[in-house]
Amino acid sequence: MLTVKPTEAKSIIAAAIKDNAIVPMIWGAPGIGKTAIAHQVTEESNLNYIQVIAAERESPDFTGYYYRNGSKMEVSVPDIVANINASTVPTVLHMDEIPQAYPMIQNIVSRVVNERVLGTHKLRDDCIVIGSGNMPKHKAGTHTMPTHLKGRLCHVEMTADIDDFKNYAPSADISPLITAYLDWRPAHLSVFDADQYANPSPRTWHKTSKVLALSLAPFIERAMVAGYVGDGVSAEFFGYVKIYRGLPPIAEVFANPETVRIGNEAQIVCALASAVAHNATTSNMGTVKRILDRLSGPEFNKKEFCVASLKEMRARNSNLLKTKAGIALAVGFSNIIL
Repeated sequence: MLTVKPTEAKSIIAAAIKDNAIVPMIWGAPGIGKTAIAHQVTEESNLNYIQVIAAERESPDFTGYYYRNGSKMEVSVPDIVANINASTVPTVLHMDEIPQAYPMIQNIVSRVVNERVLGTHKLRDDCIVIGSGNMPKHKAGTHTMPTHLKGRLCHVEMTADIDDFKNYAPSADISPLITAYLDWRPAHLSVFDADQYANPSPRTWHKTSKVLALSLAPFIERAMVAGYVGDGVSAEFFGYVKIYRGLPPIAEVFANPETVRIGNEAQIVCALASAVAHNATTSNMGTVKRILDRLSGPEFNKKEFCVASLKEMRARNSNLLKTKAGIALAVGFSNIIL
């Protein structure tokens, strides 16, 4: 199957919304945002979203429970069907963790995909079905997907993407320490090792950001970050944080953009460029331009980090690059893909 990044997976889900005969199956490692993008697409399309964790359900949860009504046996309406029917807008039914479900449940999912029924209950014609889950190589307790279900799905494997993560980071209030570090070590955005208790992923970096926001004692902070992204990556991350926190105060950089002392090491310039992006406003973009002109000029010659800074600014607030100085910066780096 083809490998796609999160924004491409979102486009595939958007296609299913246009034609519910398409049922995408988004595969991927734990923590890379499969569930999040499904929810995002639904919200952006103003549709009803129902997430069903297939691995947590039993057969009657899907098909309904039989009960006696006088001399007759009747079947209850599953909560999934009831919630779909109650919605005033079309529903995106997200069948999550399908591979972790037992084969009997996967057979039920197969009927949902192909016949659009749950037991004796037919889904509304405007219901959109999508699926997601982990692959066997991720060792997340998966079962082999039966071939008849495989053949009814559109399979793609989603992987983490640094540009997608950086575009998402501002809306999630992820610490600039993290985006600056990942600019320097993009390979550490997602590293999957099933034999480790903790691995870096978009999910665990998001949680790491929440730890950093607590301003904990250094030992506790380091222990908790290592508990999310692993010992090796956390050690390198805190080495980078030491550099970042050793930068001149950002207020001094903005007050004296041409004269403030800045080290010429790549890690320092990368950290500074990210800090500048995080502190950019529509009113100080003239100063931002002076700083980035200096960093990209002959004194430092670090154009790549200036481009990363512009990308981060665009993700945070697209109006920044619509200012006079922002337009000048974009034009100045037009020979490099923004």
